[in-house]
Amino acid sequence: MAGYHSFSKSNNALAAEDAGLWTATALAKALRCETAAVRALLVPAEKHHTSCWYNLTDYYEEPVLVAVADAEPNVTPAVIAEQADLEVDGEDIEWALGMLTGLRAYRAGEPASHENCEVRWLSWAGSRLHPICVEKRENGCRVVDNGKQSYVIFRPDGGRMTKRKTTKGLAIRTAPGEMLVGSQWDLRIPNGTRLASISAG
Repeated sequence: MAGYHSFSKSNNALAAEDAGLWTATALAKALRCETAAVRALLVPAEKHHTSCWYNLTDYYEEPVLVAVADAEPNVTPAVIAEQADLEVDGEDIEWALGMLTGLRAYRAGEPASHENCEVRWLSWAGSRLHPICVEKRENGCRVVDNGKQSYVIFRPDGGRMTKRKTTKGLAIRTAPGEMLVGSQWDLRIPNGTRLASISAG
């Protein structure tokens, strides 16, 4: 549906709003959080032009989040079904409550921190022609995403190290089991490199 409406929004933007989609600002108000949190933690469903400058605006489709926020503190599948005409189960509600907590706690510019992580990395020795590496492991680390290209890793013994997110041979797993770096524990040791041993930090 091409075209513009009164120099304020495209017809497609108006159609998206009629279909229940939200701008980041409107959704933040409905969820009682900061607009920056919506933009940082949620994925837009569509983009449409708005304003007389034809800005490209993100639109979000989060009916479960909105329904759970509206129903707080009495959130049950029955309440959501009655108030918002949505079929949800306990897992949907648990996810929504967790996401709302994260959205409301979000502060722009603050680094994300992960507690009690397991970290594995490679420590290099030998020569360029005959490299040797030692796989090291450490449990109970606090890992801070500096918002740029690195993780700062605080070890339980008080030591600290910084690793680039693109470092080969780095794997970080959070306490819930999410992989921050690497898709598995295979550290992908380069061909021709000898793995000397495994060390616990």
